[in-house]
Amino acid sequence: MTQMKKIILFGDSIAAGLYQGEIVHALDHALSTTLNALGQADFKIINLGKRGDSTTSSLERLSQLPQDERTADYVVLNVGINDAINQRDNQETYRKNLEQLINFFKHSQVILIGPSYVDEKIKTQTIPEILVEYTQIAKEVADKNKVSFIDFYHYEKSFEDPTLYLQDDGLHPSKLGYHLLGALIAQCIQQKEQN
Repeated sequence: MTQMKKIILFGDSIAAGLYQGEIVHALDHALSTTLNALGQADFKIINLGKRGDSTTSSLERLSQLPQDERTADYVVLNVGINDAINQRDNQETYRKNLEQLINFFKHSQVILIGPSYVDEKIKTQTIPEILVEYTQIAKEVADKNKVSFIDFYHYEKSFEDPTLYLQDDGLHPSKLGYHLLGALIAQCIQQKEQN
């Protein structure tokens, strides 16, 4: 029997899979479904997402992680949207925090997810230009640290109506949004498994 490989999802409420106000691990389900469809069924997913996390609070949580949750075959880092829409002016801290998070999980293959699209008509504190700036910082950090990067904002914005990928709160992914993100992560993992 082959050993199950491990994927850790670490980050904020999107990593946690918040749907209709409840943590339902929607991203786990979407990722698992797509991995199975790609013939990659031998994965165990551990969800370490936490509602409201910023890159700073995520870093603070690392010391509390048990030893078996500090390394995995793949670590998916999905954190930063709260930095980008609520703080909006901590770019350098955001950059340093992402680097520290990646470094903490350096014994795993890290996949960094950039901030997602937000409907600024609903989440009125959102400044789209700043969201793009944070996405660019995340991409630069991923490139510098030679880890995979998924520009989720770009994928969502490439559709005619990106709000289809959001829940009514204008922030968290809809079922379609979680399926898209899960598929992007699964595709990235499949490519790594084949190399």
